[in-house]
Amino acid sequence: MNKLLIVLSILFCHSLFSQNLECKDFKEGVFYIVSELDGVEYEYEISRTNNVQEEYYDDNNTLYTTLSWIDDCTYILKFNEDLNGEIDEVSKKINNMGGIYVQKKYIEGECFYFKSVCAIDEENYMRVDGRICKEEI
Repeated sequence: MNKLLIVLSILFCHSLFSQNLECKDFKEGVFYIVSELDGVEYEYEISRTNNVQEEYYDDNNTLYTTLSWIDDCTYILKFNEDLNGEIDEVSKKINNMGGIYVQKKYIEGECFYFKSVCAIDEENYMRVDGRICKEEI
């Protein structure tokens, strides 16, 4: 009986203190992203505040995008020309075609797993899957 009480107490405490993250928990804060493009894995840090996402890359470059939330789990990213200055032609085309559509696949542990799709032009689309995580790199 004592062992059962101990096990039940541990399970109860775990359920009280375990974090069940929701989509809204990934709207603002500092995170890291892991994604794969053309067989190459990329990992970088992002910061989100007031519908602006800052992406920090190893080469000390920062990329600014604007977040337009469709719902708590779905958003569109567009390259922010005001904060980035001049953006390249591909980024301009992506913006003109509607931006990068990002949608939650599922949340597991500290990570929001997503799929993203963007049109480069009327015939060419790009899909990238990845995860946004709350813990440190």
